[in-house]
Amino acid sequence: MNRLAVAATAALLLTLACTGIIAQPVRAASQYYVHAKVVTANGLPLAGVTVTARNATSPANQSYSGKTGTNGTVTFSVTPGVYNIAAELRGYVANTSYTNASLQSGNFSAVFTMIAINGNLTGFVTNGIISVANVTVTLSNTTSGNSTISYSTHTSAPLGKYTIAGIPAGRYNASASGKGYVVYETTIYIPPGSDSWLNFTLKPLLGEIIGIVNATTVSGVAKPLAFANVTITGTAGNFQTVTDSKGIYEVNNIPEGTYTVEVQKKGYLPGQGKVTIAISRVTYLNFTVVPLSQATLVPISGFIGKLDLDHSLMFVALAVSIVIVAGTITLLNKSYNWKDDGKEKDKNENKDG
Repeated sequence: MNRLAVAATAALLLTLACTGIIAQPVRAASQYYVHAKVVTANGLPLAGVTVTARNATSPANQSYSGKTGTNGTVTFSVTPGVYNIAAELRGYVANTSYTNASLQSGNFSAVFTMIAINGNLTGFVTNGIISVANVTVTLSNTTSGNSTISYSTHTSAPLGKYTIAGIPAGRYNASASGKGYVVYETTIYIPPGSDSWLNFTLKPLLGEIIGIVNATTVSGVAKPLAFANVTITGTAGNFQTVTDSKGIYEVNNIPEGTYTVEVQKKGYLPGQGKVTIAISRVTYLNFTVVPLSQATLVPISGFIGKLDLDHSLMFVALAVSIVIVAGTITLLNKSYNWKDDGKEKDKNENKDG
């Protein structure tokens, strides 16, 4: 066979092959794609949203899905068919869904806006020992532009429980404030559609007492008394301190209540007083104590002249004793006189007889 015949044969075969291919019908694509874009109500991309396409015809329950990335988009393939397409994310609800979307002749694009479901916040307020009622619990934020979103409620008796419902997702400043307690502040993130918990432990507001302890001298001048022991006693506890070189004492973190304050130092008469400590306030109480060597020279809280209470009582006891002795002697004298008078009367009666 010459070269011309070979070339002709090859050309014929090529023509037949091309004719066969062109004559065949176009086959349907084996798969199509779902392209989905998901944003928040503010138009921001939302990651982690599951987009699902479920076959609406045959085969039944056949489904395909994918999750959005950081750009809020997802693409996944499906076999040709008619599908119901939806987007799901915990704490959110989609603004739309697609029913009987056709993927029989091409790809399908879907756009979803996910709306966050409001959450709830519940908790208890205690002081570390017992529950505290009538405490104001407040949430506030400024994440929505320049406006402030705030919620407020009060704890109820007897458990000190509170609940705030319908809170949009976001980060909030949370605080608990009650009479007699330090305000407790913290932050909390409320996830969409969540039932969140936040407990508070409040610290009581405490008072403070400050004073100066002086000691009198022979000349009557008061001078600071250093290193004197100061004891504060009350139903809410006992506190102790020592005066400094200037005679100043200071005790803080004292719960509200009534206290007895006593100052003592060797060689001095003790000083004592009562104070009422108020919450978040400073109370002042000064003392002037007397050296034992001058105790009889200086008026002290007695009720007889310059005597102190103990010596006043001793004086009264002595006076009472004197009165009793004098009364006893008087009665005895009267008794003896009565006997003598009786004897004289008997003698006179005998003479007359």
